[in-house]
Amino acid sequence: MKKEEILSQEEIDALMEAFSQKTPEDKAINETEITDESELRLSALPRYPRQEKDEIENKVCPRAKRRDGFLDRIDKNGERLKKRSERISQLLNHSLVSSLSNLLRRDVVLNNSAVEQPLTYEDFLASMNNPSCIGVLISEMSEITVLLKLDLSLAYSIIDITLGGKGDGYLKVQRALTDLELKLMEKPMERILEILDKTLNLKLRLEEVFTYPSQISINSSHEVVVPFAFDIMLKEFITEYETTSSKPTHTITFCLPIMAMESQLSNQNSAGVDLKKKDKYLEAIQKSILIDVPLRLQAHFPKTEITIGKLMEMKIGDTIVLGMNQDDDVIEVELLVEGCPIFNGKLGAIGRYKAVEII
Repeated sequence: MKKEEILSQEEIDALMEAFSQKTPEDKAINETEITDESELRLSALPRYPRQEKDEIENKVCPRAKRRDGFLDRIDKNGERLKKRSERISQLLNHSLVSSLSNLLRRDVVLNNSAVEQPLTYEDFLASMNNPSCIGVLISEMSEITVLLKLDLSLAYSIIDITLGGKGDGYLKVQRALTDLELKLMEKPMERILEILDKTLNLKLRLEEVFTYPSQISINSSHEVVVPFAFDIMLKEFITEYETTSSKPTHTITFCLPIMAMESQLSNQNSAGVDLKKKDKYLEAIQKSILIDVPLRLQAHFPKTEITIGKLMEMKIGDTIVLGMNQDDDVIEVELLVEGCPIFNGKLGAIGRYKAVEII
């Protein structure tokens, strides 16, 4: 570039000032654009007010709101359920201390950290850490499912002790368990399962140990359950950390269905119990568990027969003759719930929609 083509600093400043100044014509155009409201278009995104967690849960998950209403109806002020939960928590606390001391081969201190609010299996699995260590326990008596969750730090300590180590240094380990480690956790899980059998008399068996909550499939995912969480601390660390605010603890959580709690405590306190009231209480629990379970309802027309040869020759646009007369006034159908025939009905209409009347 030639020297005479390079602008001086004064020329550059004058040029920028000329661009920044608006002519009277530009101002007139801007004024007409602003005053013409018909051409204005709002493009700013709305700013929604901050909502609390409880408000979001009530809007996103109305089932949780209905569940709370159910507990208030069957258990005034929640006192009955609270007393049952506290009783079971005490029984588990006494039984777990000795068993965990044997598993970890050292003295432990066990604290009942919380008896959480009732929720569904689906909500409980969604609240778990991923990965984790979860044992699925099945009752052979009444097909009740119990979940047993251990902190990964506790699981790795147990595995290390099983293999001859000291079980130290696993408080911050958060990787998923391998297949071999899951297999090694089966025996300790069965030891803890024996405690539940003695305490709750449910005759449980260990089905499988999982590391990811998404792998667990429970048929009754909408069943109401109560989680019991216990904080475990090794005694040898108490004096070491007693001057600090945070002490190294592990957590073990049992997730019990309300039905299991009811049956267990009814057996222990059967004397003086009104059986009619107990039956109504169980019936109310069963209704609340099943009321939101979706079912597939199908209506089948009369059956007909066809040969394999005709079936192989069929194509789009062909017509199949059903086993019914055209002059029949009543068209009978078969109603199936989840594939099982339950009712017979006749086809009709309500307004603009086809309908079936049960007969």
